[in-house]
Amino acid sequence: MQHNSVILPLPQDSVSLGNSRSYISAVRCVITGLYTFRDKNPPLRENFITWSFGITSVSGAQQKLTTVELTFTAVLSALVGAVFLFWSNVVWDLAKLTLGLLFTPIIYGMWFIGATLPAYIIRKPGIALLGEFLAAVFELAYGTQFASTVLLYGFMQGLMTELVLLATRYRRWGWATMMAAGAAPALWAAPADTLLYAITAPLTYEQCLVFWSLYFVSGALIAGALVKALVDYVARSSSMLDFFAVGRELKGVPQ
Repeated sequence: MQHNSVILPLPQDSVSLGNSRSYISAVRCVITGLYTFRDKNPPLRENFITWSFGITSVSGAQQKLTTVELTFTAVLSALVGAVFLFWSNVVWDLAKLTLGLLFTPIIYGMWFIGATLPAYIIRKPGIALLGEFLAAVFELAYGTQFASTVLLYGFMQGLMTELVLLATRYRRWGWATMMAAGAAPALWAAPADTLLYAITAPLTYEQCLVFWSLYFVSGALIAGALVKALVDYVARSSSMLDFFAVGRELKGVPQ
């Protein structure tokens, strides 16, 4: 999501809290549609994954999304969307004042957790993309100053994480994988902010290199390492995540 020093005027059709119900209804429709697609078209879903990605190991019964997993992702995305909104409206500007524009991207990784958090917990294809996009939908519904552009950012950032996890065939969830998955959305966010909003205009070329690199560092640390550490702690110390793949793995329960 674009979070930069350029303050853009809101379009006339920007979202307010008063009409957020329509977006929440849209999220509900997406979840219902995904569940119907999973339930009524299992051969189609399996063939689509195999044809699209050239693999068969991510298909099958263990990879089908359940109603609980879809609902959990939606609820988690609603919470993450609120974090996104707070980061956009408060934290980003505060970071600019305290750190200066050059080092502000060190907090950018928080906008990538919509992908890595549900993906690490559920560990199934599509969750990273769905989670980040739904979080963007909720941020829009809550009244973000960046209007509908957050949807494009949410989709592309989720896709970047999804591709990293796909490369591991959704089998590897160690520190290296999670840090790569957390950093991957910067492949979209850094150039998008630069090209669409001229965020680096006040910086020299050398400063731009530092500025862009901090997107990746922040993503790896916040959306990757921090997410993994927190989820592992919760999964080991409580029963909150026992129903999901991460809880079963960390407690030695057969998948």
